[in-house]
Amino acid sequence: MKKRIFTIVTIICAVCFGANAQNVRFGAKGGINIGDLSFSDFTVNVGGISYTQKVNTGIQASVTLGAFARYYLAKRVSVEGGLAYSRQGAKIESVDRTANAFGLISATTNQKIDEVFVFDQLNIPFWVKYSFKWVRPKVGIIPSILLSAKSKQNNVTRTISPDKRLVFALGVGLEYQLTSRIFLDVNYNFGLSKIGSDVLGEVSTDVSQRVFQVGLGYWF
Repeated sequence: MKKRIFTIVTIICAVCFGANAQNVRFGAKGGINIGDLSFSDFTVNVGGISYTQKVNTGIQASVTLGAFARYYLAKRVSVEGGLAYSRQGAKIESVDRTANAFGLISATTNQKIDEVFVFDQLNIPFWVKYSFKWVRPKVGIIPSILLSAKSKQNNVTRTISPDKRLVFALGVGLEYQLTSRIFLDVNYNFGLSKIGSDVLGEVSTDVSQRVFQVGLGYWF
């Protein structure tokens, strides 16, 4: 994994810093994450009865803060690389359990869970942007290093060991220039990688992230 991380950082640095310095601008940005998790449905078999379970999640607010370097390929087209600390997560509100007894009887129950998941990450976003005067739509890829992963339920904290420490997301977003130095930054990131199969503990289910970000950026 260290080789992958080094390669990603090297590519971003080569793009942002290996060009004409006059075309490079630096800045910082920070904001709020509104995170959610997507769980695949899973099945548990107990005594001849099959239980299909669906996880119902809710959003969790947290923060992100980082720095970036932007290089202008042309008057309106730019690429941007950066590093950002990002706390992401979600709440599990309940689980719907559908019991199928020998394929003859089916019944669904709902169990309240109220468990909060928190992932501390180092994001390494790479964006391509197009400028329409004050507005800049963008699309990018966001590699992330999972620094820590925990869940909390009934004042009990559990450490999670994800299958992967390096995950990827696809991002789309929009920037709006408020002043000559300050801009509004809005992004939505779709998780492309599965975090792990043991996030819920003893059961196996695929989990991916979805994060809406809104914040402010500042040009130095």
